[in-house]
Amino acid sequence: MSKIRGEQVKDDSLTGDDVNEDSLIVTKLRDIDNDTKVEVELNSDEDKIRFSTSDAERIVVDSDGGVAFGSNVGSVSGPPNSWNYYNFKGGGLHVTGNNFYCDNNKGLLWGDSSVQVKGNALTETLTVKANYNAYIHVDGVNDTVGIGTVTPTSSLHISGTTHTDGGVKWKFSDVSTNTTLTEDQHVIRCVQSSAITLTLPNKAMSSNQVYIIKDALGNAATNNISIIPHVGDAIDGMSSVTINANHGKLTIMCDGINGWMILG
Repeated sequence: MSKIRGEQVKDDSLTGDDVNEDSLIVTKLRDIDNDTKVEVELNSDEDKIRFSTSDAERIVVDSDGGVAFGSNVGSVSGPPNSWNYYNFKGGGLHVTGNNFYCDNNKGLLWGDSSVQVKGNALTETLTVKANYNAYIHVDGVNDTVGIGTVTPTSSLHISGTTHTDGGVKWKFSDVSTNTTLTEDQHVIRCVQSSAITLTLPNKAMSSNQVYIIKDALGNAATNNISIIPHVGDAIDGMSSVTINANHGKLTIMCDGINGWMILG
């Protein structure tokens, strides 16, 4: 068999008679200055295909079928360290596996920039937008989720109306001794065996908070339930309110400015 010369590839004189396909091994295809190439054996038996342009790796196909692509892929042992914008035309992108990685403030876009799912690794947030409006925002630092707002102040913060076609369940808290109420409480079930005092939190930190306080055992006439505001605050201008009727209840809300209001 004749020896294959590089010039034969350049001038198209290489023919099927010149090569035995069973023993042909090509580890690299490159341009003349070796900065644009396809490599299949950069490291010994690594089982990867590497595509480079301008002396930087752009696409790496890993041995397990994973594909990393970007402006400078580097090693595929971890997330690519730099990404460009890629536009997939004429079809969709189907991702199977555990992760789809977007670096820092990059995101996934459907259609155009008006519809997107965007993660930001720097601020540990995830935002879902439609028609340029942020409808869902997850704050991983403060453990909050916002619907209609990107600045949620509670575990779930809904800026807008809510609607349900089913029932609503509220968690209640049993209280039997003197207690300072917290922001994660709503329905207070008093099961006291003697008189107790419930202290409300600071109005400045409790705007829109609602408490429903109930004498659950029906002995408030004997074992009164006193509700007092934080120091300097008031309840409808009063320094305290008492539930002293058996099975009595009180619904109270904070406006964050004047203090607490009795709703019922």
